[in-house]
This record gives sequence, structure tokens and C-alpha cells, in this order.
Amino acid sequence: MIIKRLELSNFRNHVFLQLSFNRNFMFFSGPNGSGKSNILEAVFFLSYAKSFRTGIAGHLVQHGCDCSLVSAEYEDDLGLEHTMLASIGKKKRFLSMTRKSRIFLQFSGCFSPLNFYKMIMS
Repeated sequence: MIIKRLELSNFRNHVFLQLSFNRNFMFFSGPNGSGKSNILEAVFFLSYAKSFRTGIAGHLVQHGCDCSLVSAEYEDDLGLEHTMLASIGKKKRFLSMTRKSRIFLQFSGCFSPLNFYKMIMS
């Protein structure tokens, strides 16, 4: 699967962030605390419905906000395009994919954060 676009709203320190990804190479740079790891955390959340940093989903929501949104457009192995959306509240989480709403565990492993990380670090 290839992530084509990622959008974050009120996720960690990102009020709003929209990224388009190049199929061959992506590089993030910035000072400490600027949100580079938060981008990886958002992709990880879409894949595993949890954070790799905290067990409390509410910590992903920007301070002073009720919820955060993470969405990604991706292309599957057959070349079909899909959209995945995660809404994260202080106590509730909701994940939907294209037009089919499902529970989190059914999406486990949908994206490979390790491959995404390799793409960034190459």
C-alpha cells in the first residue's frame, strides 16, 4: 500500500497539516518538538488504532480541543484508491475506511509503519 495523502487536524501539536507523498522519497526535517514523530504516530494510529507512545488515546488530541482527526488516502496493491479516517476523542475512537465503517481490530496491519519509516529515513 502506498500512502498518497495524510491530513491531521488537532492531532498532538498539529492544528492542521496536509501532506502529499511522493511515491519514491519523503524527507522530514525540523527542530525538536516540531511534530515530525507525530506524523509517524498518526500513520501508526491508522494502522493499529493505538499510539506507539501512549496508551491513552485522549493524549493524541491537542490541548483545548474535543477531538482530533487523522485521514489518509492510499492506493492498495491492486491500484485502487481508498480513504481511511480516524476520529479520536478524549474517551471514544472511531475509524472508517472508504464507505465501510468497521471496528479498529479489523484494520490491524493495514499500513506498515515500518515501511513508512524506512521511506522517510532513506
